[in-house]
Amino acid sequence: MPGSPSPPPVPSTSGSMDPPPSPPVHYPQRPLPVPPSVTPVRSSLLLPVPPPVTPLQSVPDKNYTGSSYSGQVGRSPSALKGKGITIIKMLEEIKSELHTLHTKVNRILVNQGGQNQEDLTITEEVALPISSIDKLQELEGHLSKVAYEKYLVCSLGAIGGSSLQDTIRRIMKRVLHQSVAVTTNWTGKGGKTQFGILKLSNAIIKAVRMNHKCAESTHEEVECGMKEWFRGAADRNGGRLKRQKHPTAPNK
Repeated sequence: MPGSPSPPPVPSTSGSMDPPPSPPVHYPQRPLPVPPSVTPVRSSLLLPVPPPVTPLQSVPDKNYTGSSYSGQVGRSPSALKGKGITIIKMLEEIKSELHTLHTKVNRILVNQGGQNQEDLTITEEVALPISSIDKLQELEGHLSKVAYEKYLVCSLGAIGGSSLQDTIRRIMKRVLHQSVAVTTNWTGKGGKTQFGILKLSNAIIKAVRMNHKCAESTHEEVECGMKEWFRGAADRNGGRLKRQKHPTAPNK
C-alpha cells in the first residue's frame, strides 16, 4: 500500500541475509541382513593330507618261470617236483613208524593177556599169508591158545580199511595165499576146505570189527563179506581166463 511503512529487516547473526534453514529429512533405514551362523570346524576333524605315493619299481626276476617267482612268490616246477618227492618219502616213513607202533601196542596188549615167551616164539614161526592147507591146520592149533588168538586179532585188526568190504578184503589177502583161497570156501562144498568152522574165521571177524568203521557191523554182515571174497577167489590173478577155458564150480 502506498504510503505504508515497510517492515524492518530481520537482523542476521552472521551479518548477512541468509534464507532460513530447511527442516531435516528423515529417510527410513532398512535393517542390515544377518549372516547365517557358521559353526567353526574343529581341527581334530580334519583329515590329514596323505603323503605322495611313490610308484613301485618293477625289478625283473631271472628265475621267473611264467607262473610264479622262484624264491619269493612260488617255486619252479622242478623245485615243486622235488618237494613232492620229499613229502612222499616222509609219508612213507611215517607209515612205517605207525606200523611198528601198532605192532608194539599189539604185543603190549597180548602181554597183558598173559602170553609167555613160548607163545611169542610160535607167533614168529607162523608166516602169513598161509600158503598151504597144512599151515592152515597148524595155525588152527595155535589159535586154541587164548593169548595167541588175542595177538593174531590185534595184528590183523591193525590192517584197517576204508569200509567193511575193504577191511575184509585186506585182512583175507593178508591171511590166505591165493593158492589156498581157491581151494577153500565157507561151506566146504565141492570137496574144498570148510573155512566157516575154523577158529581162524572167528579171529578174522573180531579183527574186522576192531576197525572203528566196522564196529557196528554184525556177525552175519562180516560172514557175508567173507563168503563174497571166497566166491571171487577163482577170478583173481588171471584165474577168470583159466576158468573160462576149464569151467569149475564156483566157491560158496
